[in-house]
Amino acid sequence: MIKTSSRPKFAVFLIALGFIVLLAVVFRLVVLANVPQLENDLSAVKVAVTDWVHSNGETLGNETQENQLATQIDARPLPESLTRLGVVSVGFEQFDPNATVFIRPGVDGQPGVAGVDDNGNGIVDDDTELGATKTDDVLSVTAGEVDTEGPILILQRGGYVPVSRQTATSESAAWRAVVNGRSQGEDWSFLLPFGSSKAGESRPAEFQNEERVR
Repeated sequence: MIKTSSRPKFAVFLIALGFIVLLAVVFRLVVLANVPQLENDLSAVKVAVTDWVHSNGETLGNETQENQLATQIDARPLPESLTRLGVVSVGFEQFDPNATVFIRPGVDGQPGVAGVDDNGNGIVDDDTELGATKTDDVLSVTAGEVDTEGPILILQRGGYVPVSRQTATSESAAWRAVVNGRSQGEDWSFLLPFGSSKAGESRPAEFQNEERVR
């Protein structure tokens, strides 16, 4: 009986494995070469969004009130300078002194955890359990008065709301951009505040002297 050596098969296996590893390395290098590192990407996004708002302010005219500027930019499509950096959406919010910040029950429909005495007062699902930790209760902000059924816990008057839902604005009202995106397989989101200056001067102070990332 002739015995066949297993060395050729093992050598073929090693070659195939090495080829697979090489392909994986090349693929990763190609991907990383075309997608900025996340931390650098976010820095570039902040500058790009700021420049976009700044350029829109110049286009609309420096006499445009900030609330009008935010509303008009909010309705515009994202430019290629943002989408190529992974930006998915940019929304604008402005401070509304009539807004209501409140806590409401979550999907279980009850304060705290449904069927549980969250605060230990001997009463299950009473209104004082709203906002209990590790529950599905939701922090919400709405323009004007709260129009919802069920118990709520009002925390304060005045808050940021989407520019399309404001009930009261002023030329000096602060506003901010809510930026959402995805790069390198990670979703990210951040707030970019703007002052209450005129449109052509609305570049955040933290970026006034920062070198632009191209």
